[in-house]
Amino acid sequence: MENYFPHWLNHVNHTFAGITVWLEEWLYFHERENRKSFSIFITFGFYFIWFLYIKLAFNRWVYPIFNISLEKRIILFIAIGFFALICFSISKYAHQKLWPKTKKDKKR
Repeated sequence: MENYFPHWLNHVNHTFAGITVWLEEWLYFHERENRKSFSIFITFGFYFIWFLYIKLAFNRWVYPIFNISLEKRIILFIAIGFFALICFSISKYAHQKLWPKTKKDKKR
């Protein structure tokens, strides 16, 4: 895989996406609706299904870190889930603090 997509480029792609999301959060106001929050979890669900499909279809993990025992893999999946939930909660809190509600929203 290294011949087609070097590790450093993979790292840059994943890191840059996170940086741009945080920059967008701080620079531009946008509505955060609960139904959009649900769509994020649906997207994670589909990503997880794709992730498992690759392992079952090609007998290879997308990320080599998952070449560990089943027990450790389950713990890692749970830890990643908690980390994603914490990141989502921090993002939601930061959005509420950074972009306070307008007068129109306060009347509701």
